[in-house]
Amino acid sequence: MVKMAYLLLLLMLRQAMAESVVSQEPCVPTKGGEPRLVVSISLMNKSEPTVQGGLVTQHLLITHDRGSQGVASHLVVKWSFPKQLQFDSVQTINGPEYTSLTQQERVLIIKFDNLVSCKNVSLAVKFKVDQQNTTSPGKSSKTSTFVTLEYDWEDDCPGGAPKTERTSSSFEYYAPICSSFRPLGMRNGKIKESQLSSSSYMKTEMNKTGNPPHFSRPGSIGVFMVEDGLLQHDRNHFLQVDFRSRTKVEMVSIEGSRDIHVKSFQVHSSDDNIMWMVYKDKTTGTPKEFPAHDKSTPAKVSVISPPIISQYLRINPRSWSTRVSMAIEFYGCRLVDKRKVPCPLGMESGTIKDSQITASSETENGTRDQSRLNAGPEKAWCVQESDQVRALTIDLQKEYSITQRFPGSQSDHVITHTLIVPQKASKVTFDLSGTKGKRCMRVEVYGKPVEEEESVAIIKRGFLCAYDGNQPIVFLCFGEYSEDEVFPRSTCLRTQDDGPSRISSIGLDPTLFTLLAFDPQSKRLYGVSKRHRLYMESGDVYGLEWHVIMPVKWKSVRQKPGIKFVQEVPFVPENRFTRHPAPEVTDTDVKGIKWGGSSLGLHFIPPSVNKWLLVALWRNHASNVKTPPGTSLDMVKMLLLIILLAKAAHAFQEPCVPTKGGEPKLDVTISSDNLFEPIVQGGLVTQHLYITHDRGSQGVASHLVVKWSFPKQLEFDSAQTINGPEYTSLTHQESVLIVKFNQLDSCQNISLAVKFKVDRQNTTSPGKSSKTSSFVTLEYDWEDDCPGGAPKTERTSSSFEYYAPS
Repeated sequence: MVKMAYLLLLLMLRQAMAESVVSQEPCVPTKGGEPRLVVSISLMNKSEPTVQGGLVTQHLLITHDRGSQGVASHLVVKWSFPKQLQFDSVQTINGPEYTSLTQQERVLIIKFDNLVSCKNVSLAVKFKVDQQNTTSPGKSSKTSTFVTLEYDWEDDCPGGAPKTERTSSSFEYYAPICSSFRPLGMRNGKIKESQLSSSSYMKTEMNKTGNPPHFSRPGSIGVFMVEDGLLQHDRNHFLQVDFRSRTKVEMVSIEGSRDIHVKSFQVHSSDDNIMWMVYKDKTTGTPKEFPAHDKSTPAKVSVISPPIISQYLRINPRSWSTRVSMAIEFYGCRLVDKRKVPCPLGMESGTIKDSQITASSETENGTRDQSRLNAGPEKAWCVQESDQVRALTIDLQKEYSITQRFPGSQSDHVITHTLIVPQKASKVTFDLSGTKGKRCMRVEVYGKPVEEEESVAIIKRGFLCAYDGNQPIVFLCFGEYSEDEVFPRSTCLRTQDDGPSRISSIGLDPTLFTLLAFDPQSKRLYGVSKRHRLYMESGDVYGLEWHVIMPVKWKSVRQKPGIKFVQEVPFVPENRFTRHPAPEVTDTDVKGIKWGGSSLGLHFIPPSVNKWLLVALWRNHASNVKTPPGTSLDMVKMLLLIILLAKAAHAFQEPCVPTKGGEPKLDVTISSDNLFEPIVQGGLVTQHLYITHDRGSQGVASHLVVKWSFPKQLEFDSAQTINGPEYTSLTHQESVLIVKFNQLDSCQNISLAVKFKVDRQNTTSPGKSSKTSSFVTLEYDWEDDCPGGAPKTERTSSSFEYYAPS
């Protein structure tokens, strides 16, 4: 890939040079006329911040104006600079060499003999910045330099009056608080690939490498981009860095292209990757949005004052042009971290020697010594396909309490697994027998000496299939919260049976952070509290009441036979290859229903559908697209769980007994099947129609008529019944689809999938997005035995955006 990019760049340069040679005739110097010069100053490297105590390079360019007719002689450049700057050095980049260079106080004087009409002068002048520390730490100052250019007509034209040109240049510099202020490692690679993650990233069948978070380095061979589809409009996207220790961040630099860039962003920080704090404006107390784009510079530098001190940092784009894509660098310094946390035991650093690593087999290009985390993007230990054992063993040569491990994942992203019950061992073996495809991995093992106090296990994302008799109870936890919402928001939910065809969710005690296990014998749940990370126990299987327990009790409970631990769902960025549960991240409840976790959220497989259905999201997806009520993308986890579980509730219920003779009340909703896929001009969009009986419905709805109106941008393609009675007729009149059903009793639902062709007339210009809506009117009667009941009508609508590719 790098070689191809290099060859492409070389061809482009050769073509540009060839065009330049063809289009420009040789320059013939003119003499005897009036010279006219143009002078300008600019910063040499606008991508790097200018800081107190460092160097700044300014570029002086002197050229002949278009109407210049002669030679400029006796050129004198007088470069004035303020007390904050001190002259360091000068270098000629292009043009004639200067004949003399002198400095008088704060004026640099550079002389040239002459400049013919075909020549330019290009100088690079370096200044030391504020060596006297006139600006206070944590503050920014603006300073300027001024250039006066004096020159004469050529010697053959003694009557020409001397000429003068002037220009100036201003820039800001920052006075760091850190004594060891420096770039923190995005560009130079000191921040490793495993330290970077993101909410999502683009990856397609055509581009298997994709646009992952490690492409967010300035100067990277690739480009970081978030996933396409409606995720493209998500204002809660983030790019995250783990500095591995507490770090003071004073400055952030963000780059983008002219058409694709982030316009503004917020910063979130955390010391534990669990509780997050949004950076707030110190005057208003509201979340601060930093500008991220400046047309005059390739990179926009934002000063964070006061600095952030944390181990984890997230950049949250709030507005952007075209899509979310950025390259980023952090500036600040590392701090001494005295926290007692599990430490890497030495795979990456080399403390664990090659002789301590053994493998059942290895390939020619995938040897065991390449099994170290961050060994390199093209390096990893790979097992031979013929090997039946498929194992990698690390000899620690001392007993440790192993608390974390970093194995491979279903994507190229590094993931973490937490061992709820820490294992004391001097040897650790990774068994790849249960994996599929090409088996390769890089790994780091985390732990601490056995004599140290055991850490509390934290499961950030997970689900637990518990039960009460033959009734399944599914819990899920999305262990992450803001310091502003520690109370009262719940981070754990459980399913709740609300009667025939109804399942909703209920939040558990908001002081509970995450679940650890279910004890079938005592019907108790166990978890960890938000504050102070204390072990907790519930009074029953439903988790209605919780109380704190001592660590010794938890240690006893976790050793009991039959204890059921929570199924951890490792964090991986959302993309089209991680949207369904991997086999290792699944569980089955007491009724045989299969549950699984993916990068998006929690899924299950109803017996009647035989495919994964998404029932909850791990994180909020807040849209920057305004949509009508009922179609907003501000999908709060709990609300989404209630809606989606209600739709699929038939998979869990006891046999339903239809009611008759009363008033029917129906609910109708439309949703897009393309929630996480792009909708494009010329393609197809699938919309789902759901018709269900309301909670208070008492009878049969008869003579159902669905009138589905759609705009000129949509063209009906096909309809398919997914669940419920089949339609009796389907007709299409201009832009209205009419679907009829005989009746719907109180135990039935209708799920209809309708496909539309999108903008086949190309009404939207290439490169633009358009918004369109469809509207449904549902008409129905009381059942035939109740002729006195008035006809009833329900309405709903749905909107979505589509993109016209260029």
